[in-house]
Amino acid sequence: MSLRVFVTVGSTAFPSLFTIINTVEFLEALNPSQLFIQTGSSNPDLEIVKELMKEEDLEIFDYDVNYEDFIDRCDLVIGHTGAGTTIDVLSRNKYFVSVINTSLMDNHQEELASKLNDISSRVTVTTPEDLLDAIKSLDPASIRFGPKSSYKNSEGNFLPSVIDQMLLE
Repeated sequence: MSLRVFVTVGSTAFPSLFTIINTVEFLEALNPSQLFIQTGSSNPDLEIVKELMKEEDLEIFDYDVNYEDFIDRCDLVIGHTGAGTTIDVLSRNKYFVSVINTSLMDNHQEELASKLNDISSRVTVTTPEDLLDAIKSLDPASIRFGPKSSYKNSEGNFLPSVIDQMLLE
């Protein structure tokens, strides 16, 4: 695909996501030109990623107060289906592969994820188990040049527009 990709898990641990990302199959399917990985409270084994990516094209960190800069620099964001991450990615009109962290208490991410496909053509919702297939099915042209969605209301506010759209359905 040769995309600039940002992987983010927020502040929670998400070991099943990192298990998939740290495989030859995943990296070959994704073929990122640059890869930025925010690990949050996880301490993942990313040895395969480190072996296959050029050092200058890979950045791994736990937290960055300016993580939105990474969203802005990338073509594709792969991340947990947290509300904050979802809002940050969609408000910047980036393509988002939203991965549900089913290990969290009460599985609240699934509720949000169930609405995401309905409100945006720039979102693919998946689970860690199906992430590789989701990546293989992506069309790089639609990621870079796909239709832009605008969720801002008449006052220019993103969040109320998304909430309104979700509640109206």
